[in-house]
Amino acid sequence: MKRLFIVIMLCVSVLAVNAQEVEKSYAELKNEGNAALTNKEFPKALELFEKALVKWGDQPVVDSTMIYNMGYCALSSKNYEKAVKYFDQVIAMNAMKINAMFGKADALKAMNNNAESIKTLELAYTLAPADAKVASKLTSAYTSEGNAAIKNKEFPKALDFYEKALAKIGDKPIADTSMIYNMGYCAMSSKNYEKAHKYFDQVISMNYKKVSAMVNKADIYRLTKNDAASLKTLEEAYTVKSDDPKVLSKLASYYVNEANSYYSKGSAIINKVNGQITAGKLKTSDEPYKLAEKQAVDEFKKALPLLEKALGYDPENANAKKLKSACEQAIKS
Repeated sequence: MKRLFIVIMLCVSVLAVNAQEVEKSYAELKNEGNAALTNKEFPKALELFEKALVKWGDQPVVDSTMIYNMGYCALSSKNYEKAVKYFDQVIAMNAMKINAMFGKADALKAMNNNAESIKTLELAYTLAPADAKVASKLTSAYTSEGNAAIKNKEFPKALDFYEKALAKIGDKPIADTSMIYNMGYCAMSSKNYEKAHKYFDQVISMNYKKVSAMVNKADIYRLTKNDAASLKTLEEAYTVKSDDPKVLSKLASYYVNEANSYYSKGSAIINKVNGQITAGKLKTSDEPYKLAEKQAVDEFKKALPLLEKALGYDPENANAKKLKSACEQAIKS
């Protein structure tokens, strides 16, 4: 019996020693976590850091670097809720605050909470307005939201985000020429024509999508009933790229529309006197009829050179061909 008691005591002692060997200190767990982080083993590092954190018990945690690393490991492991939790702790500790806000913003964006992500970056900007990285990340966030909005055809919303991005760029040279073009397009689509002209003019001066910007400006002039300015802008676009299909088509359409106005006047004159003949008020031999016929032919003749111009720009323009044939037929008859 005495021998059995000794064996049992020895077994218990061995187990106790093994337990002490397995039990690791805060520092050991943290160091192992750092090693895993260095090796980019993010889930493993997070697990080790969380075990180390348990060692603090109810005491206030003062190791802000480890908490930041926990947020980073959670973010890298796509455990976004934990990432936000740990980055919030770092922010509350007032340590590594801006970097923690970057991490939190990235986690929120990954969770498709773009509004809160941008709010986080805006808060970072209020705390560090001179920090180039903060301004750059916020600018990129605004631009990204603008791109998403324009894709969904939410043009006023897109323009608002682009203008916020532009404000953060300030006096620095604008590298994102495509954003300025998009701003012009959004302003045009929102019927804010004054802003549209402003941004398209910037695009033209930057020599980016120059012809497209000119075509859009021409369309705005046409929409605002400034046909002379519309034609002038199209002609300027033609001097830049004389073989651009859109420019050629727009110029042809302009002259077809101009020609059509003369054709319509001539047709209205003929229709009016034909109505009088049908009503028995005129004969084709009467002078008023002959005069009206001459006036109508003059209008048709005015249309022809414009149609020749249209066909010069776009030889296959169906409307120009059809209208030219109608004018020629009307003049012969």
